[in-house]
Amino acid sequence: MSAQCQEVFALIYGETQVGKSSFVNAILEEKVAVSGGGDGHSVTAVPEVHSKRFEANPANGIPSAIKLLLMDTPGNLDTALRWSDATILSNIRFAITSSSRHLQRINTIFLAESLSSDSIQIARNLQKLKSLFGESVMQTVVVLALKPTLSRTVFGDARRIEAVKAMCNRLQLPYLVYESRQSRQWNGNQLKRFMTALFDANRRPFEMREIEETRRRIEQQAQELMAADPVQYKTVSYEVEVDKLQEYQEEEAYYVTESRYAGKGRRRYGVAGPREDKYENVSVRKTHMVTKYRPYKETESRVRQDEIPKNVEKYRMQAMREWEQQMRRSIQIKVVV
Repeated sequence: MSAQCQEVFALIYGETQVGKSSFVNAILEEKVAVSGGGDGHSVTAVPEVHSKRFEANPANGIPSAIKLLLMDTPGNLDTALRWSDATILSNIRFAITSSSRHLQRINTIFLAESLSSDSIQIARNLQKLKSLFGESVMQTVVVLALKPTLSRTVFGDARRIEAVKAMCNRLQLPYLVYESRQSRQWNGNQLKRFMTALFDANRRPFEMREIEETRRRIEQQAQELMAADPVQYKTVSYEVEVDKLQEYQEEEAYYVTESRYAGKGRRRYGVAGPREDKYENVSVRKTHMVTKYRPYKETESRVRQDEIPKNVEKYRMQAMREWEQQMRRSIQIKVVV
């Protein structure tokens, strides 16, 4: 990538099966994202960033060479209930926070809306985006109306498109109706319209520092929640080897010197005198019982009170939910359809 190549980051958010992944494939002109099979289940499990370099082409709305980074996200309301909407938002937040180290801003957030659906989810999804990014995200959102051809087939006219346009006008949101390549209405100008929306000078990119500030506040609140939660302990049983001494009695031999009678010796006073008794010293072996000790190891069972480590992620999720609830209370969206 040359020094003149600008990185442009866009995020696509919306319900499941509205055509987000198909839109990514169409813009990048390559099948990089797996699209849904029409069963209402989200195929995109985690946020995925796909990229492509576009050379400068003013005819297509590209003022200079860019590296387009498109983040495809899992769809809300997955009928298989594999991921809740809160989990999806949490995963998006994590992916964006991870990307904030080398990306400075989100240029555009495309709020995908299917024109073939029987209900309009713009206000509901916009509420979720505000809970994720804050009120200022309104200046970054572009409503992306998909599947207009199917809408004409189902409803027989363009009433659905007009209803979405009217809601966007009330919310003061720009919109882009995107025709697929399979549509008879496709005229080859879809890329230009997409790039025009991407570089709309009337919108303000969402700065990554705002995400970092949100992440910092959530982390600080999580630390406060963790500090306020009393320490809990659990009883742990364990075994330990202890050095001990075993007492025992052992017979031990010893020797003593005794004087014993050895018979009569010579006469004391010559031939007529009495004989003297003769004694000699002898070594005598004797035994006695001695107390001794021998070392051995014995396994003992003991118990201790261990502090239960606090799960930082639990408090982080709690802080995140509290922050989102606070954002929802401060945001009131009233839409008349």
